[in-house]
Amino acid sequence: MEQELLQRIEDLESRIIELEEQTDSEERLNEIEDELYSHSHQLGVGETQSFDSHLKLGEGKFVNIGNTFRTGITIPISQKYNIDNMLLGAGPIVGNSFVGGGVSGSSGNTQLVIQHQPSDYTDWSFFYANRPPIYTFTVYGISGDTITTDEVRFAENELVGLSVQISSSSGVEYAKVLGNTTSVITLDRSFSRGKANIFVSGSVFLGSADFPWKRLYVAQDTSGGVRFGFGATGQGDNGLLYMNDGGNLIWRDKGGSTTTIA
Repeated sequence: MEQELLQRIEDLESRIIELEEQTDSEERLNEIEDELYSHSHQLGVGETQSFDSHLKLGEGKFVNIGNTFRTGITIPISQKYNIDNMLLGAGPIVGNSFVGGGVSGSSGNTQLVIQHQPSDYTDWSFFYANRPPIYTFTVYGISGDTITTDEVRFAENELVGLSVQISSSSGVEYAKVLGNTTSVITLDRSFSRGKANIFVSGSVFLGSADFPWKRLYVAQDTSGGVRFGFGATGQGDNGLLYMNDGGNLIWRDKGGSTTTIA
């Protein structure tokens, strides 16, 4: 089965190269790529299958594990850098829309993300999760405390309490949803922005009441600690609890002021 899958992928990749050389039909190329991405094999009940060799992916390609149903796993952040994500999904798929990559859509399952950022860009990596409802879409203007879209449709007030990520020429900003209709989201703050990419999702718990984590290991100083809230440091939306070099526990509030707790 493995050899059959690898041969199928190789044949499709060869066909794509031939079409690129012979035609300018972007629509046909997209059809071939879709066939390559969605190719799968069904196993019977109780059957297992594993690869005995490496699965090599081309630049900008990705692997979804589980019901992630989400595109845009490699995110270009400049002409030089890409942010690469690996997704693991659990739960049902809602609808048939891919989420991310500039494509509007929604997903109805929890998605765990391992994100790599290039070492000469930030030297950071992230491990986080999104809980449904998850929506992504583009708007071409935000004025005031509402976002209006005709790209996706919401259930009445299903987004209340969720976070909204707004990515525009002004950077990445965050807000909380106070309410929503089928096409309008009301936020807890106002914005004046042009074109913006919107990402809406819920948060997840780390551990649970029945299955708590035994210990959390964090680095000291302001490069470590425990962060509260959204957004980058200095935007006034978060606080930080950390230990300094002297072993004191320090609280840094949203305004940047620090208080020694112990």
